[in-house]
Amino acid sequence: EENLESAFAKIYNIGQQIGRQIEDQSFEYLDRVLGEHGQVVDAKGRDPIEAIFESLETIQIPLNENNKLDISNMKFVGSAFIQFKEALLTNSEHRKRFEGLMMKKEQETRAREANRKLVG
Repeated sequence: EENLESAFAKIYNIGQQIGRQIEDQSFEYLDRVLGEHGQVVDAKGRDPIEAIFESLETIQIPLNENNKLDISNMKFVGSAFIQFKEALLTNSEHRKRFEGLMMKKEQETRAREANRKLVG
């Protein structure tokens, strides 16, 4: 029985690794194709942290099963995101701004969901 569990764990881990590889390759392909067609967020020399904040302002973020914002499907790549993440960890003003933005997004999402339930 222990060998069977070990085998299942190995198969599961292999599947996870393959999934990550496919995901990485897919995003590399998307990045290339979208870049070729001008469908990318370009900071145009602006502060990349500010550009990410502006991007977050414009998107809708769904709620998960626990009624919290679900950013698990959002994918961030590149050095700009690394800078953004570091800024949130080291700069209290950026962290406060991010927390405030997430609170605002959660309120917007809840209002949108309530309206959808009323209309639907």
